[in-house]
Amino acid sequence: MVEPHIKPGQKVLLKPNLLGPFTAESAAVTHPEVIRAVIRLVRKAGGIPAVGDSPGIGSVHRFAGISGVQKMLDEEKVQLLDLKTPIEVDHPKGKRFKKFTLARELYDFDILINLPKFKTHQLTGVTGAVKNLFGCVPGIVKSRYHFKIQKLAEFVEMLNDLADLIDPQLTIMDAVWAMDGAGPTAGKPYHLKTLGIGADCRALDREMLKLIEGLKDFKKVEKPRDNMYHLPIPFLEKVLKKYTSEWPVIDRSSCTSCNSCVAVCAAKALKKSAITPVFDYDKCIRCYCCQEFCPEHAVKIKKNWLFDRIFNLLSRF
Repeated sequence: MVEPHIKPGQKVLLKPNLLGPFTAESAAVTHPEVIRAVIRLVRKAGGIPAVGDSPGIGSVHRFAGISGVQKMLDEEKVQLLDLKTPIEVDHPKGKRFKKFTLARELYDFDILINLPKFKTHQLTGVTGAVKNLFGCVPGIVKSRYHFKIQKLAEFVEMLNDLADLIDPQLTIMDAVWAMDGAGPTAGKPYHLKTLGIGADCRALDREMLKLIEGLKDFKKVEKPRDNMYHLPIPFLEKVLKKYTSEWPVIDRSSCTSCNSCVAVCAAKALKKSAITPVFDYDKCIRCYCCQEFCPEHAVKIKKNWLFDRIFNLLSRF
């Protein structure tokens, strides 16, 4: 599986999904046993493995401890790296985005193996091989990309250019237990019983999408409505987005006021309060990072129920 991609003595970085303080059983992170299996395959091929990731906020070492990844790495005697040092990298072949901020630590390795978790995602529909490479952008810098690139189509273009720039030699996608519903962290584990393997990130994502299309009980995420309209007048587009799109709200019964949502919000649409964080929806860009990084799943995505009924009615014609 990995032998054709690795020469003896090469340093190999494994890039899993360790985005937050979630257990392996939650299906929000790459399972430790999948990472362990790839570590052993790399060693069998003569490579020198290490594991690295960069969560949007928080410590990758803490998250690895919660998920069980750190215990596995200690058993395998493999180093865990925080991909945290930002450097600017030119990408002249990018179709739209010609420069990226990446983690310098990536360039200490000869080979990159991408180890994503297959999940639903409130913004992009699913997260898999291509989206996992966004974790090569250091920490909170990822939120700045969300703030600068607020339209879904442009955000997807950015992810595709990023995948072309990083160009991992191999992707092994953990979809043994995938996630459906309110992913990428608040959904439910779904026993997909699959490992996706390929050298082409986009092709692998497409095949995984074909797979779930045939599953009637797999709960997919609808395309965000705020990205469905592109008007020539920015003010009208902003108004339409505000009154027709989904929006995040905080469930006070679940919120612990940890303020992770405040820390990750590049749009500064959240502020601390005496009870729970408070949204300023005029500033909210609907990137749903608050929902993604909430460790208690206290951020819910709500719809405009009246517009939802009108939209569903009109979609029948």
